[in-house]
Amino acid sequence: MLAIYLFSLALGGVLIVASIFMGSHDHSAGELDAHAHMELEADHDLGMDHDLAEHSQELAGHDTWLPFLSLRFWTFGLAAFGLTGTLLQLTGISSLVSALVSAPMGLLTGTAVAWLFHYLRKTTVGQALDLHSLRGEEARVILPISSEKTGKIRIMLEHQVLEIPATTSEGQLLEPGSRVLLVSVEDGKADVVRLRSL
Repeated sequence: MLAIYLFSLALGGVLIVASIFMGSHDHSAGELDAHAHMELEADHDLGMDHDLAEHSQELAGHDTWLPFLSLRFWTFGLAAFGLTGTLLQLTGISSLVSALVSAPMGLLTGTAVAWLFHYLRKTTVGQALDLHSLRGEEARVILPISSEKTGKIRIMLEHQVLEIPATTSEGQLLEPGSRVLLVSVEDGKADVVRLRSL
């Protein structure tokens, strides 16, 4: 059993290291802000941006998510399974107990990591990619905005609340609670005007 654990640990570790180096390559992110760009880079490691689970959802036309269709599930699951089993075997734990502990650990770790990247793709990256399409939408100021000071606005997008930095070309200060209209969104920052001024 120790040989199986070591092989799983080595394979999972190699895939994780490879994903880190490949994820550091430059990928075009368009007009994403810096934070969303980093999320997109992480999402592109080992070509995992086209997750099989995502394709199965689109083909089926529903929101079912299956972690074992994600390469990340197997990568991190194998590493966790191998590491746990190796440590237990080296401490003298029986093969049966090691297997009963290592297998669930691998499943839980693989599922957790796959879900995390799935969640990030659906929220942070997905939202950032949609920011440029918010022009003409109404929002509410939550931090003061002026021509010299960047504030923040809150807007609803696909049943989720987004808070993004914003500036204005108007001479007056836009106080928290003011209703504004998005004129444009560039590099993750919105340009807004007071709604009643229109």
